[in-house]
Formats: sequence, structure tokens, C-alpha cells
Amino acid sequence: MRSHFVLGAGKMTQAIFIGLSQKIDGRSFTFYTPSMTSAKDLASQTNGNFSKDIPDHIEADFLWLGLKPQGLESLRGLGEQISSKTIVISMLAAIDEKTQMDILGVKKLIRVMPNLPVKYNQGVTLIASESAPEALEEVCDLFNLVGEGHILSENDLEKLTLLTGSGPAFIYEFIKILSSHFDHANAEALVRSVLLGSAETVKNEDSSLQKLIDSVTSKGGVTIAVLNKWRENGLSDLVAAGIMSGKARSAELNQK
Repeated sequence: MRSHFVLGAGKMTQAIFIGLSQKIDGRSFTFYTPSMTSAKDLASQTNGNFSKDIPDHIEADFLWLGLKPQGLESLRGLGEQISSKTIVISMLAAIDEKTQMDILGVKKLIRVMPNLPVKYNQGVTLIASESAPEALEEVCDLFNLVGEGHILSENDLEKLTLLTGSGPAFIYEFIKILSSHFDHANAEALVRSVLLGSAETVKNEDSSLQKLIDSVTSKGGVTIAVLNKWRENGLSDLVAAGIMSGKARSAELNQK
């Protein structure tokens, strides 16, 4: 059984390990947070363990970084406390592999960009590493337990994180807006059901998204009237502008 020492217990870390605990023995997980509160809570939810501190020598097979990017500097030189067999799995966004390795002082690091549906075994996780290619398949298999793992170049990981990592928030925002335009107490509950049904259709149909759109519309009908109005008002341009803003912010963070 592979062992996992986890630094941080934020929302993404919780989602990953709650999801994984349904598939593998949670006793292989050890969580650490400075206050111990979140670590204890996550350990209880996963049948895992918690640590009062970061050991002077970490023997785990995998050391996970689940902290915020601005917390990386506090771990400078951590590599001196890590076994030579330990591979670092980093969830830190917008900091490239080499920079993370230099700060930590480690020789093997894999970057992963999951999204929150991993909690329900429906996640999409992007995975990249130049320093630990021999472990990529094993880490991908781990994320396949909680959804889909995709091994990519680091450049592609950076390009697609905004789509996969942030994508759920974009979808939630859209359906929230959609439901708000229907004056009915059940509008939000109904739009949630519509989202679930639509997702199941996407999962089971081989058709392109355009063909799925066409399957719901009819010439001169109500649905196409709505879609045409959105297109006339530049919905695509508005989405593109938002994506550009996200990319710009990611570039700013990567330069810090």
C-alpha cells in the first residue's frame, strides 16, 4: 500500500482524498495543517491519520502539496526532509515545475490540476512532469479512480487549467443566471435537474456539442430564438473576454 503525506487540507485536497477514500484504504493518508484542525477533520472523514508537525524525515511514497501558491516559500528547502524515494505531487497553480523544485530543493515533482468533482469520482485532472516521467502512469491511475486523469505537457496543463479547473464555476454561474430569469420558487432546483440530465446525455452520446444543440432546436422555434439572440448580442465574445482575463491573471501569478 502506497503512503501519502499531505500538506494542507483545503477544499481541493478534501475533495481529492474524500473521493480516494472510497477507492483505497484511507489509513495510507496522513494530513498536516498548521492548526491541526482541518487535518483532524479530513482524517476523520477519510479514515486517515493526522500529524502534529512536519516530520524531520518524511518517508512517504508521495508528498502532496495542497497549500496555496503563496505558501510555497515557507517550504523552502523541504527536500532535505524527504526520502530519496518520495515523489512530490503539487496542486499549486501558476508556478512552473522547475520553480517549485528549486524552492523545495527536490529532484522529482509532478504537477496535478484537479477539479472539485473528484469528490464524487467525476473529476478531470491534468497531470504533467519532466522530472518524474516514470511515475506519471501511477499518478494518472490514482486520479482515474476519482474521474479522469490526463497526462500532458506542462505547457498544455497551463493552457487547459482554466477550462478544467475553473470550468465547473463557469457552468454554475451560467445556470444560476439562467434560473434567475424564471420567477418560480423551484427554478434553481429545476435547472440543477436539467444540468444533470444534460451531463448524462453528453456522457452517453457520441454526437458533437453542436449536434446536441441542434437536436434540441427546431427552425422558427422558441429555443433557437433564444440562442440566436445570445449569438447576436455577442455571447461568444463575452466568454472570450472572460477567458483572456483569466489567462492574464494566471500569467501575473506565474511571475510573482
